[in-house]
Amino acid sequence: MRNKKLWMSMALCYGAVQSMAQINGKSTVDSLSELQLNWQNEAPDNTKVPGVATEKAYEYLQSLNTEAKTIVVAVIDSGVDIEHEDLQGKIWINEDEIPDNGIDDDNNGYIDDVYGWNFLGNKDGENLQYESLELTRIMRDYGMKFKNKRLVDIRPEDKKMYHIYQRAAEQYAAKVSENTIAKKQIEFYYNLYTTNEDVLKKAMHEEKLSLEKLEKFNATTTELVRAKNLVSAFMTAGLNKIYKEYLEDLTNEQDYNLNTNYNGRSLIGDDVNDINDRDYGNNDVTGPDAMHGTFVASMIAANRNNDLGINGIATNVLIMPIRAVPDGDEYDKDIALAIRYAVDNGANIINMSFGKEFTTQKAWVDEAMQYAAEHNVLLVHAAGNDGKNNDEIPSYPNDSTVDGNVIANWIEVGANSREHKKDLCGSFSNYGVVTVDVFAPGVNVIGCIPDNKYAELDGTSFASPVTAGVAALVWSYYPNLTAAQLRDVLLNSVTYYGRKRVKVPTEDEKKGRKRFKKLCATGGVVNADNALKLASKI
Repeated sequence: MRNKKLWMSMALCYGAVQSMAQINGKSTVDSLSELQLNWQNEAPDNTKVPGVATEKAYEYLQSLNTEAKTIVVAVIDSGVDIEHEDLQGKIWINEDEIPDNGIDDDNNGYIDDVYGWNFLGNKDGENLQYESLELTRIMRDYGMKFKNKRLVDIRPEDKKMYHIYQRAAEQYAAKVSENTIAKKQIEFYYNLYTTNEDVLKKAMHEEKLSLEKLEKFNATTTELVRAKNLVSAFMTAGLNKIYKEYLEDLTNEQDYNLNTNYNGRSLIGDDVNDINDRDYGNNDVTGPDAMHGTFVASMIAANRNNDLGINGIATNVLIMPIRAVPDGDEYDKDIALAIRYAVDNGANIINMSFGKEFTTQKAWVDEAMQYAAEHNVLLVHAAGNDGKNNDEIPSYPNDSTVDGNVIANWIEVGANSREHKKDLCGSFSNYGVVTVDVFAPGVNVIGCIPDNKYAELDGTSFASPVTAGVAALVWSYYPNLTAAQLRDVLLNSVTYYGRKRVKVPTEDEKKGRKRFKKLCATGGVVNADNALKLASKI
């Protein structure tokens, strides 16, 4: 699943509403905040803001007068709006493929893959948007076999899957309960709003309400006064839109993510249990919902010199869009094939801003990651947004293979905020002194979303491409580094915050503070300027 998390806390009393809301993947920025715009590029030694020192890095590069190589970064995600104004000239093009002729000109197995490939579609051009969670699929596929069975009833060869099923069943029940409770609460608040809105529309003879119209309206009865106060409070806080979007998310989760009767894969028509069944997908790299992938791509590559929007990290970079991550959990098969597609078509770096709690075909992904390592491709992955310790509760994919090996070309990234003190670690970010390598900006960052728009979002999903962007910047000037050396350069050149005591996500604020070095292996935040200078010595 795209590393997206939605939190909401609210207090509501009759006639007044107080709310605090944070919705990852929703808030469109109408007027780009000068305070937040491009903060990820700031240098911590100049501003105290824990950015990755991008601008300082470019100042250093000016003194070198060195020619740069173009680096290709594959973005395995929900899709990328390749027409976005701030990504023009930054999208990889398969020069060996003739557009729209229905022929696999370069014989790579994918027809008309001019800009990349979409593993979530069929040959008729239909695209999959929603998918179930992996744990839902486990409940669906193994329920008949394991439900109400004891361990003594299970054959030895099935015991591993039986234990996975038991864990999935427990978490599935918890998620269904959580969804049911939250949906009931939000429906109550949203219905309260719409009921009072309808009362006012009728009294005011208006089809659509606004704050300006409400201010001018003279409420003459107690009912109308209460309705006016409540609707005005909702609109002022933006809760009418927030509740509507949250209700839509919860409904989609109920109808698709947690629905054991839903099988989105039927649209694609392949055998998900056969890694050799590869004749599926299409060349629509944007898909029905490219918000997440477009934002990710912009963190890496948004044009730096066009006086539009934001500044990406790397200049000499092209984005290879690969659509393999739905609204729900990705299939291991799609991810394995997406990694191999990226490697075979010349990607130098692969960004992976997705993850899930369960995996059923991990070996396929492990083999693809090893394939990337053998071809000198760097893998950068988001740690996740559950506020948990990945050392204790693993997320997938990760760099530990089923046969006990470790992928040497892997970087795992947590998200930090603009705050360099106790709130340095993003309140949602996963962490782990063993499994998480570094942190990078991922709280209240501004990036591109489809239709030439911009948004301010949170997530390790966006810390990962910041890191991938720094890697691309360094590799473009030092192309002789191996992927493993590049990884070491980034990890050994961080801005060190290890001694700072910071709040640990999901733990008690007073007791749950640790030194930052306990949250990731390096104890620091990626630093482009330091990385370039270290690379020059290798």
